[in-house]
Amino acid sequence: MARIVRDVDHLVGVLMLAVVVVFWVGASCLTNQLFETNAYNKPFFLTYLNISSFALYLMPDLWRKIQLRRKALQEQRNRRLPIHTQESFPELLPLIISASPNSPSHSSSSSSSTVDLRVKDTMRLSLLFCVLWFVANLAANSALSYTTVASSTILSSTSSFFTLFLAVSLGIETFSMRKLLGLFVSLFGIILIVMQSSKQQDSVSASSFLIGNTLALLGSFGYSVYTTLLKYEISSKGLQLDIQMFLGYVGIFTFLLFWPVLIILDISHLETFELPNNFRILSMVLLNCIIIFVSDYFWCKALILTSPLVVTIGLTFTIPFAMLADYVWRNTSFTSWYIVGVFLIFISFFLVNHQGESAPENGYAIIEKDPS
Repeated sequence: MARIVRDVDHLVGVLMLAVVVVFWVGASCLTNQLFETNAYNKPFFLTYLNISSFALYLMPDLWRKIQLRRKALQEQRNRRLPIHTQESFPELLPLIISASPNSPSHSSSSSSSTVDLRVKDTMRLSLLFCVLWFVANLAANSALSYTTVASSTILSSTSSFFTLFLAVSLGIETFSMRKLLGLFVSLFGIILIVMQSSKQQDSVSASSFLIGNTLALLGSFGYSVYTTLLKYEISSKGLQLDIQMFLGYVGIFTFLLFWPVLIILDISHLETFELPNNFRILSMVLLNCIIIFVSDYFWCKALILTSPLVVTIGLTFTIPFAMLADYVWRNTSFTSWYIVGVFLIFISFFLVNHQGESAPENGYAIIEKDPS
């Protein structure tokens, strides 16, 4: 029965990956369009806006807790009973915990203490990962200023090699020749695609092409690091991760930590701060933000339900979608070798996506929100 549940979870995770693939390519197209036309070439601000928007994940829960507390206090006043402290209502603990050594929360029930600990663990995890998350996404977004959607997506796919070796070293992925073969098949496919796509870079200078590739590889490495470490933190410590809370705090910490950099960039004129100056650009910026807001939630769940390597290899499916996007947006044509490269990437996913070779999980869990 447990094996069936794991298989179902794995399938659900793969389906969520499919959603992420479509959404991420859509976001890349929008970002590339904004940067390439210089309509709104603000990679830092767009990254800051996209990730800071995750704070909205906390709003429904915060509003529900405020309403419950208000209702409870109103009932107390109607009954003319003294107002109780938060120990009397452990389920109504505020979303952001601020505890001191002399605070009453230290004498609360064991269930309240468990909630406190889970919130603090989630906050710590969010604080750790918001920096890695931001830097990796900034590098990927900046790469789109210098290269095409397809080239950026292709080079970002090399994160699978980083992910395999990091995951094996941390003990959350088992090494096998099948997986290594899958990675080399993927690499060979990527090389074929890059060789073909590089012939279509006539309009891009050599220096811009080099900068774009370097940034894409930096984003690829950063992605593999935070993907693997997030899975490790959840699995090794048996953390019951509330994804909405985790992403919400990532958004809050990003908003608080990186706004000084935004000011520095504006003062130094490296990236001047200005809001979109027309409705079309504003719509594209907001649509890109919404896509990232939704897709990163699905990505997080897919990571927990599968493994870092499966998620990383699965995202190479963004390549054919990126090819289609370049075809639609740029009227780009592709050679037969380009198609062969894509086919090899498909094969590599099925080689790696083999559950029997995955390292055992250490009691991870996902906490779903109660819609009521």
